[in-house]
Amino acid sequence: MVGRQWYADDGYGRRVIACGSGPCTYQLYSQAGALLHTRDASKSIDTDYLYLAGSVVATRARPAAGGTETVTYQHTDALGSPVATTNAAGQVVERTQYAPYG
Repeated sequence: MVGRQWYADDGYGRRVIACGSGPCTYQLYSQAGALLHTRDASKSIDTDYLYLAGSVVATRARPAAGGTETVTYQHTDALGSPVATTNAAGQVVERTQYAPYG
């Protein structure tokens, strides 16, 4: 389908497939609703999500055809909002800042 996108949701309303003009993206959820795995067919990358106490603490991205996997760790503030992502060497690769509401 050129120029069209379509989506499929599971019985809980969670998007499990997203397709555009190229390959699709697939998502797998736990019974509790946590995102466990994503397959991005356009980039040929599989990503696994690791949780602790209900929050994502790490992701592992690996090429579907083999190659080097990338592990990143998510750091949160006291409210549980993600504020930084570090790589396996402990270097900050992404920061997020939030402005107060009101």
